[in-house]
Amino acid sequence: MKRAWYYILIGIITYLVALILTFPAQRAYTITAPYLKALPAKPVLSGVAGSIWSGRADTFGINYRNIGALEWELSPWPFFTGRIGGDVALHLTDGLLRADTLLAGNGDATLKTLEGRLSLTELQPFFPMLPITLGGVLDINVEKLMILAGGVPESRGVAVWRNAEMLAPQQHRLGDLKLTLSPGKNGGTLVEVSDNGGPLQVDGNVVIDAKQRYKIDLRLGSVEKELSQFLSVLGKRDSKGRVAVKLEGRL
Repeated sequence: MKRAWYYILIGIITYLVALILTFPAQRAYTITAPYLKALPAKPVLSGVAGSIWSGRADTFGINYRNIGALEWELSPWPFFTGRIGGDVALHLTDGLLRADTLLAGNGDATLKTLEGRLSLTELQPFFPMLPITLGGVLDINVEKLMILAGGVPESRGVAVWRNAEMLAPQQHRLGDLKLTLSPGKNGGTLVEVSDNGGPLQVDGNVVIDAKQRYKIDLRLGSVEKELSQFLSVLGKRDSKGRVAVKLEGRL
């Protein structure tokens, strides 16, 4: 009799494990969707297929703005601490981002070894405050990116803006620009900007703080006549012939 109960218990445990491992992703999303809508940065999925551990969504968006297709291979171990973690890949229209991701129950997310490439045309809609239209490709190699429930990122790593160009209000080649990311003093992210010897000479930084305020402090110059003339419209030149650009606002 005891042996029979032993086999019954093993059978129940095996069934539960199989049920968890194969639980449909679409069903899980239906259950959690009301909670996701309560987050400041609202993730929205459609075309969900596979299981909660290995699946995909044909479209993934934030705050109802479509970003791309999503794939995931999750580990069960973070689940026992009330978190979700594993390898997540985001397929963009013109690019790919991949990271080891850990999502907490309050909506905070930590991305480690974030790597990938995306075009500036896809990134531009997230920065509507910029008065210019940009082009080029962003190569990303970020050691760690923390996205708090309030939507303010803290990051450490490097991104290279290759074949950077301004498309409007005028068209100018800018060359390759390096963006060095580090956590800000009061939360948020500090972005140090430098050039790689291209048409645009630039140094300075961009700060996004924990209260979603941004501050841009850059010095720009160029030896190319047309680009230099355009920069003159932005402000007065300093003793080195560079134009200071200072902007502040809220995301």
